[in-house]
Amino acid sequence: MSLKRRGRPLRSGPVELEWGALDGRLDALFPFLLVAERSPWRGRFKDGGPGNERRGLFGIADLSPSMSAGTYAGLILPVSSCRDPAVRKALEDTVRLFKARDGRKRAERRREAQTLLDAAGGGFTLLQDGDTAGFLGLARTPALFGTLHRCFDHVTRLRDDPAGTVEVLATEPFPWRSYGEALEWYHAPFDDRPFPWSHLSTTLVFGRAAGIGPWLEEWGTRLSVTVPELRLADHFTLRPDLPDAGLSVALRFSGYYTIWLDIAANGRTVRIECTDSQSPFADIVAWAKRIDAGETQVALEIDEEGPIRRLELLGTDQPRKALFTITECYEETVHLQAVVDTDDLARRFKDALWSFLNDGFDPDQWANADKWEPHELPNAVLSDLWFDDRREAPDGSGEHASIDTVPRREPPTEG
Repeated sequence: MSLKRRGRPLRSGPVELEWGALDGRLDALFPFLLVAERSPWRGRFKDGGPGNERRGLFGIADLSPSMSAGTYAGLILPVSSCRDPAVRKALEDTVRLFKARDGRKRAERRREAQTLLDAAGGGFTLLQDGDTAGFLGLARTPALFGTLHRCFDHVTRLRDDPAGTVEVLATEPFPWRSYGEALEWYHAPFDDRPFPWSHLSTTLVFGRAAGIGPWLEEWGTRLSVTVPELRLADHFTLRPDLPDAGLSVALRFSGYYTIWLDIAANGRTVRIECTDSQSPFADIVAWAKRIDAGETQVALEIDEEGPIRRLELLGTDQPRKALFTITECYEETVHLQAVVDTDDLARRFKDALWSFLNDGFDPDQWANADKWEPHELPNAVLSDLWFDDRREAPDGSGEHASIDTVPRREPPTEG
C-alpha cells in the first residue's frame, strides 16, 4: 500500500517484543486470560511516544464475526501458568465446554461452566452477554485480581512472527493485587489527557484471536476494506440492455467536524456522514485504488459514529461491469443498487477526492486528521502515486494541475 502509514509497517520477519501490537497468530498461547482495554486509543502503540514502552502490554484482535468483536490492548496471562491446579482445571474445562460441538445452547454451557468455576474458587464469574466465539467475558469481582496476583504469570517477552505464530519467551508473576492497581499502571503514562479513564475487561480467550499488526494503527478498530465472498458471475448473467446508472460522487462540509459524501445513481442519492473521529480518506483511497487496478470484488465500510455504511462492489460476467451497493451494516437496509462501469466508479471517487481536498477542505473544521495535523491532511492524502495523473496539466504542458504543493510520494523502500 502506498498510502502513508499511520504506524509502523507490517514486520518483514520474526522479532522479539516486550510490548506493542502483535502481527502473528496466537494459537500457541490458547487459552489465556486477557486483562485489557477494548477498542483502545491508537496512541497506546504509536511508535516513539514517551511512556508507550509498557513492558507486557500487547495489542491483539478478536476476529469473531460479531458486533462485539474488536481490538484490545492489555496483559496476557496464559492459563498454563496458573499455580492453583483446581483453578487451572476449571478454566480448561470451561474452554472445553464452549468448544464442544454437541448442540447445546450457549446459556446451558455457561451455567455448567459457572458451576465448575464456583467450585474452584477465585472469583471467576462469567458475564451473561457480550462474549464472542473465542472470548468469554469475566465480571470484575472483588476476589478476581487477588487470584490473578496469587496464581498467575503474565507474558513479558515473546517472539512475534507475522508469517507464523507468537511464541512466549518470558513471563513474570502478575504484580497487581487489585483492579485499581492495574488500572493506575495502565493509564499512568497518559494522565495528562483530559479524558476519564476507560475500564479494563478480563476475558478468557481460547480462539478467534490473532495479532493485529497494523490493523490497530492503520485502520483503527475495524478492518475497513475487505473482499466480499459472494461472486455474482457464478450464479447470474447480466442483462445487456441496462441503461447507464448516471453515477456521481461529491464531498462537502456539512458543518464542523462532519463531511457529507453524496453518492448518486439511478436517480437516487445516498448521503454518508464522515466525521473527523472516523476519518474516511485513507480507506476510500485504498478501496478505490483496488477498483482502479482491476479488482471487482472489494468492499468498504464507513463508520458514521454508530451506523456503518457498507459500499460493496460485486463483479459480474461482463468485464468492467459490477453491481455497486450501499447498505446499512447489521440492519440489512439497502440504500442504493446500481450496475456501474468499474473504471468510471474509481475515476469519480478520485475526482471527488482531488477536487474536495484541493478546493473544499477547511482545516479549521476538521479537528482530528489521524496522524497528520488538519492542514497537512490534503497533502498527505493527495501525495499518493494514484493521483499522479491529476498532477499533470490537462493541456499536456507538463505543468502541475491546480496545486503544485502536492509532491509525488515515492514507493516505500525496504531497509
